[in-house]
Amino acid sequence: AKKSDLRNTYIPNSPRCANLVIPSTPLYVNQIFPLEATIYVEGYHSIHDVIEGSLSHDSFVIKRFSHIESDGIESGGKTYSTRRLPVTLFALKPGDHKLGPARFDVKLFEKNPRFSGPIFVPPKVHSIDSETIRVNILPLPPGAPASFSGGVGSFNLESSASPLKLNTGDPITMEFVITGIGNFETLGPLLMMSPQADTWKRYEPKKVLETESDGLKSGRIVFTQVLIPLKVVAEIPAFEFSFFDPEKQQYIKQQTAPIKIDLQADTGLSQNPIGAGPVGASGNQLVGQPKIPKAQFPDILHIRKTAPQWRDYPTGKPGFAFIAFNSVAACLFLTFLCLGIIAKIKARKERLSQVVRSITFKEALHRARPGMDREDFYHAVHEAFAHWEKENPAANQEILTLVRQMKGQCETNLYSPLSDHNEKPITTVEANEYLKVLKKLPA
Repeated sequence: AKKSDLRNTYIPNSPRCANLVIPSTPLYVNQIFPLEATIYVEGYHSIHDVIEGSLSHDSFVIKRFSHIESDGIESGGKTYSTRRLPVTLFALKPGDHKLGPARFDVKLFEKNPRFSGPIFVPPKVHSIDSETIRVNILPLPPGAPASFSGGVGSFNLESSASPLKLNTGDPITMEFVITGIGNFETLGPLLMMSPQADTWKRYEPKKVLETESDGLKSGRIVFTQVLIPLKVVAEIPAFEFSFFDPEKQQYIKQQTAPIKIDLQADTGLSQNPIGAGPVGASGNQLVGQPKIPKAQFPDILHIRKTAPQWRDYPTGKPGFAFIAFNSVAACLFLTFLCLGIIAKIKARKERLSQVVRSITFKEALHRARPGMDREDFYHAVHEAFAHWEKENPAANQEILTLVRQMKGQCETNLYSPLSDHNEKPITTVEANEYLKVLKKLPA
């Protein structure tokens, strides 16, 4: 599915609503595809936060909402704040399925009906539901290859082996890298075309998902498998990987090329039996020497056929160089720590010694004007409200409460992760919403 498939021309039908959008292309079992849930709320900056979202469904595996995209639209002469929550999912069985409704708990700002202008009350939590949509999931067609393990998408295969020069009984590490767009969770290991149980010993492959695909972006998965040749052969057989491509609507098979190896029969064994102790000049084991433990090689480690090299564990007290090095390092650490503390104390004293000139509400109001950067504008407006509150402590309690709420709205626009923090100048319309309120306060 292309990302453009998810951009529809949905028109909000109420002040608060939500919409679900899925690709218009045919969808198959195990095919991962994107879904976008979009929340619409009438008003500029009317959405404070999305607390939680849930999606009703049957027979789907859903990835949770990973992030939230903030935006806005104009429709029917009205402005709507929007939040898009993209997710990915895939169906476990074919048929006509129900998807939705989606329910979102959203914190919203609401205008105070007793006052004109953007004077908001504290945000309240509202539940917004979407409609239910029907999704038709097609079954995978018959005739899947023997190497098909459930992968649906469009993938590419690369392989490598190491080492290529070895003896029989030595391990070879095969690495298969699969990249592409699709469902990596349902991918299984590759199929060895000529298994030859008497020639190759195979171990369970290890699967590592390095980058997950969301149905739009490419992902990457790595299978690692250990092979042990039991007989002398000239090459590693080919491996086959197959998947169902929903765009081509057919199964695709990919094979690795046979890999040439330089393999020799292992006939060299240690002359000294493993586990024998130290021997003297006469060939007899020395009396009074500790017995060296016998090496155990379970499972894959049985490939070692030579005696291990036993070494004494070093003991004793640390030397002068070790003590001197650590002493110097400790002195340097303490020196830098003390210098840092002294620098912070001096900086704090300088901040406390500075005299800040107090400005009036009128001066603060003059600083806020259209055309400023958004961040500078909201700082100036917040400062103006703060000075008016300081200069008018005996004002009507309801007006003081509303002024504090306006300060809170400025702080939300400044520090909320969902607010627009770009450096574009603030528009005249948006700036006047706050400046009209500020200019009414002296009256």
